[in-house]
Amino acid sequence: MKAILMFTGFMESEVRRSGFEAGYFNVVRHFSCEQVTTYHPRTWKTDIDNLLRQLYENGIKKVAILCYSHGQSAAMEFARKAHQYGIEISLLLSCDAVYRPTWAPRSMFAQILAIRAFIGSPKISVPASIKQVFSVIQRTDKPQGHALVVVDKSATIIHEPMVLTYGHTRIDEAPEWWDLVQKKLSEFVKL
Repeated sequence: MKAILMFTGFMESEVRRSGFEAGYFNVVRHFSCEQVTTYHPRTWKTDIDNLLRQLYENGIKKVAILCYSHGQSAAMEFARKAHQYGIEISLLLSCDAVYRPTWAPRSMFAQILAIRAFIGSPKISVPASIKQVFSVIQRTDKPQGHALVVVDKSATIIHEPMVLTYGHTRIDEAPEWWDLVQKKLSEFVKL
């Protein structure tokens, strides 16, 4: 069994949705079938341990993850813990991932600790449990996508990011992004 997960950015919540919401309904949910479960977009603050237990209990063995902005922090925590449940992350599709310290709690009150997202060029470490990474970034405004770097070059392949001309708050609606998602998820479900 496989699953497709989505983690939204900092500004999104249950009442304030992003392009990921439309992308779920227009693209991702169509991959749902007997062997693939698709999950509605979750916020960057989602309870990762609970999600991992749920996937494990439902026999999920391989996962593709889509993340936007601060959603990368949930995606990376998921990836760091997934091996404990025997879950492989075959694919990470990253949309303008924004740095957040791994030691900082994923909560609004701790947001001041993520100030580095606006200063310098921090790097986001991709755990070895992720097999392949495809991404889109922008250089139009701040915050902007930060570099994704591998922890283990023998375990993870990070493909050159596609640079788009949309600002950070619009890039998750970019047709080029959703074309990439469509193509890579089509490959994932055939694995």
